[in-house]
Amino acid sequence: MKRLLAVTLACTQFLGASIINDALKLVPDGWTADTEGAVVADFNSDGDEDIAIVYYALDPEFEIENRTNRILVALSDDKKLRRVVDQGLPWGEDFGVEINLDYVDGILKVFQHRGIMHQFNEWGLTWDETAQMFMERTSAWGGIAGLGSSGYHDALTGTGSFEKVWDDVDISVEYADIYAKEVKGEITIDGKATEPDWEKPRECTHYWVNWGSENWGDEADASMRVKALYDPAHIYLFIEVADDDLVLPNDPDDLLNTDHLELWIDRLTPDISTQELDYVYNDWERKADEYTVQIAVAESKEGKVLSEMWLPEEDITDPGVNVGFSYDNRILTAELSLPWDVIRPSGTVDYFSFSVVYSDSDNRVNPKQETLIGTSTVRWAEPFTFGGLLTFKPEPVYWGIEPLEDY
Repeated sequence: MKRLLAVTLACTQFLGASIINDALKLVPDGWTADTEGAVVADFNSDGDEDIAIVYYALDPEFEIENRTNRILVALSDDKKLRRVVDQGLPWGEDFGVEINLDYVDGILKVFQHRGIMHQFNEWGLTWDETAQMFMERTSAWGGIAGLGSSGYHDALTGTGSFEKVWDDVDISVEYADIYAKEVKGEITIDGKATEPDWEKPRECTHYWVNWGSENWGDEADASMRVKALYDPAHIYLFIEVADDDLVLPNDPDDLLNTDHLELWIDRLTPDISTQELDYVYNDWERKADEYTVQIAVAESKEGKVLSEMWLPEEDITDPGVNVGFSYDNRILTAELSLPWDVIRPSGTVDYFSFSVVYSDSDNRVNPKQETLIGTSTVRWAEPFTFGGLLTFKPEPVYWGIEPLEDY
């Protein structure tokens, strides 16, 4: 058995050395390949080993951070290597230091760390069989050059995170972006997703237990799924909540302590901040300001729709939300339309900060808030912790072959 293992390891090393030697033939003259950091794996799942390797050139005018790096990825094709990626780091984000490669769970990781500033960038690439290219699946970044911040985004799931750490500020958020599709037909607000348009948007299935985790049992106790549509006048949401014990309010005074939905919206934009307020806002410093919107909706025991705008405090009124509810087999569905002028006076926009929260109460005798779940790790009236709603789905970012530049 030991002899067999030794032979297997020797063969693997031989194959790795062979493919590295073949990859070196693709490296231009005058450049140095980092052969020790090469990654050999089957990137496109065709049964043949492929290779990712970094090669670089040094700038003699600088003593440190003087590398110009390029990423080379080649796939085995008819026993020959075919270049599919040969480029520098995107957006000129090359710190001029060493790059590390890794392959984890089907994702090729490209990582660079700049110790002097504690900065880092990481990209995760996956093979797109349809496009026959490597898609930028994940990206991550951070460092004190951003005043102590780090972030992460997964383009496939629309989830991400952001953290701000500076002086006495330590605040973070995990979030899911909700993608809204444009309405082609007519939406009837009845609590049922029977229109063909509701089959088009991607469902957001990610949620976080933000408060009362000790009271939360499982997905049957409280979980959530969200879809979104839009037209020039409205945003439409279809929210499906699993709740095994629905506690409905009698009247608006009961809303807070009974089962209800909350919509969190940030109305502040960079244009408002710079043109009207004459300052650049920092989201992590804001809480319950005049641009933070909180809307609560629920169905009463008598089947009446209850809808209130709780924030801003000086604007507590009916927000004009049209809602239809249904409850079947312990699944609560809410279909609602929200006027654009509640979100942005200017109307349709590509993106705005937004989260959906479900407040769960399981005590019919003495109802109270027991658990809060949301499409981000929402903290009360802090816009920094909201997720986002997009009226477009971002195009995939692909890595490919770029011409060599002078260095």
